[in-house]
Amino acid sequence: MPTWLRRVYTSYDYTMTSNWIQTLADPVIGVHRLYHSKMIKPGTVFVNETGWSSKATDELMDKATVEIDQKRRNELYHQLQKDIVDASPIIYVMELDFLTVSNKKLQGWLVSPLGLYSAFDQAWLAK
Repeated sequence: MPTWLRRVYTSYDYTMTSNWIQTLADPVIGVHRLYHSKMIKPGTVFVNETGWSSKATDELMDKATVEIDQKRRNELYHQLQKDIVDASPIIYVMELDFLTVSNKKLQGWLVSPLGLYSAFDQAWLAK
C-alpha cells in the first residue's frame, strides 16, 4: 500500500491505476479534490492523482462553490460533468453500492448527509 500511494500520489509513476472514489455529500467536498488544479499536491493522497488541470473546469468549480441559487449551481455542476466526461481524466467503469445495516434499537445515528461519515455523538440505544 505505501508503494502504491507513493507511486500514484507523489511521483505520479503509473500508466493506469484502479481505485474507488468517494465523493461524499457535496461536490465541493469530493469532486473538487479529484479535478481542481489547486488539488495537484504531490504527496497528498486521494487528491487529483491524474494531475489533470483545466482552466475551464476550475472556473466552473470556483463559481459553483459560492453559488447560492440551487438551480444555477446544478447547471454549473452539470456542465462540469459534461466537460469532465469529454476530457476523460478518470474513466468510471462501475458504481459500488454501499449497504448500511442497523438495529432498530440504535436511534439518532443518521444525522447528516454524510451518513456513516458523520459523528455518532447523538446516537443512543432504545430499551
